[in-house]
Amino acid sequence: MDPSLRTFLGSRGVEIREPLVGGHQSTVHRAVSGGVDVVVKVVDARSSEIATVRRQATLARDLAAIDPRVVAPIAIEVDDLVLVTGHHLVTVLPLVGGRAPDLDDRDDAVWLGRHLARLHASLREVSSDLGLVASLRAGAHGIVTGEEQLIHGDPGASNFLRDGDDAHVLDLGEAGLGTCAYDVSLALFSRRFEVWSRDAPDGPAPDDEAAPEALLEGYETEAGHRPGAEALAEGLGIRREALARWIDDPDQAPIGIRTATPEWRRVLARFVDHERRP
Repeated sequence: MDPSLRTFLGSRGVEIREPLVGGHQSTVHRAVSGGVDVVVKVVDARSSEIATVRRQATLARDLAAIDPRVVAPIAIEVDDLVLVTGHHLVTVLPLVGGRAPDLDDRDDAVWLGRHLARLHASLREVSSDLGLVASLRAGAHGIVTGEEQLIHGDPGASNFLRDGDDAHVLDLGEAGLGTCAYDVSLALFSRRFEVWSRDAPDGPAPDDEAAPEALLEGYETEAGHRPGAEALAEGLGIRREALARWIDDPDQAPIGIRTATPEWRRVLARFVDHERRP
């Protein structure tokens, strides 16, 4: 961690302990604040809109007030969920337990579908002036197979930690407007990438129908309906082509792709080529 950032956080009672595994969007550290274990997430302000990061943090706070599964930022300074210092945007969150669901396990896949449906219901109860999620903004066309509402925007298994039958919902850093069907397709897209990168990065991916079907069953159990096959296929295509555009023009991409190594972009490009196969 940048020494100046460590000093800044220390002056506010946040003591950094060790780095944690993060994504391509941010760096993540374990820390202690007020004697309690917390997580510090740092995003580069040079590659992110401060106003959007603040809106997403506020959404997480408002959502957590009605849905305790949502892990919301802690206000280290009065009414300020996002600390700004230099080119760093910092959020501090509670450290929660649990594990990422294994979508090779039918029970975990059903569990994820149920909790995603519950989250969509909660998101209908809050408001925000966030715009379309990034992958919908990237397209020349929008998704028209349902009513727009706030959605998670990155509902892969790593953002829903399982704790018994309960869930901790993490990282609303991609949240915005979309449709529930599109959010489900984003979860399925993440799953497709996971299977491809694990089992067949240089060839056709194995048949992976069981996990998506179980996730859809769980979603239907909770919501009373499931997204249609046409809407899901449309969503997968939109997400794939948004990724292709970002690889070709990283300056227009989200921070995770904009700051990725050339090797990682090549991996993503191979996945896009695989997904375009008939």
